[in-house]
Amino acid sequence: MPNGRWIMEPTIVSTLAVLVVSLTCAGATAKYLRPADIVVDVSPPQPSRVLSTPLALSSRVLVDTSGRGNGDTQRFSVSATWQVTATYDCSGAGAHDRFAVQLMEADGDASGLIIDTRGRSGNAFSIQRRQDTFSLHIISSCEWRLKVEGPPG
Repeated sequence: MPNGRWIMEPTIVSTLAVLVVSLTCAGATAKYLRPADIVVDVSPPQPSRVLSTPLALSSRVLVDTSGRGNGDTQRFSVSATWQVTATYDCSGAGAHDRFAVQLMEADGDASGLIIDTRGRSGNAFSIQRRQDTFSLHIISSCEWRLKVEGPPG
């Protein structure tokens, strides 16, 4: 501690930022000591509006497919906000009642789950703002129907 001052490496600053974000996202009020021994109060975030239905977008259908079990869609390209809507019925799937949709990059790399739900049957949707060429990988033993809608072309 030269000259009585803290010298902070960038990784320490990043760690503190992650700590604040993690505690804030968990809905807790957190206090932590900063290097200068200053106490900072972090309030929990305010509730945001929760979407229970897909957005009504002016759109065109890019993918409309159905199946049973795991499956893949054809590739599609989007240049603005797009959404995936799906229905699934697991009543004939035994104890397996998971329906998930994984976003796949154009090069075939998995980009993460955009839908992951459980239940005997239901509707699911995901609104995406990423722009590129994608395909979707369905992970399920259920019967399903999936639609991708994007901006008018």
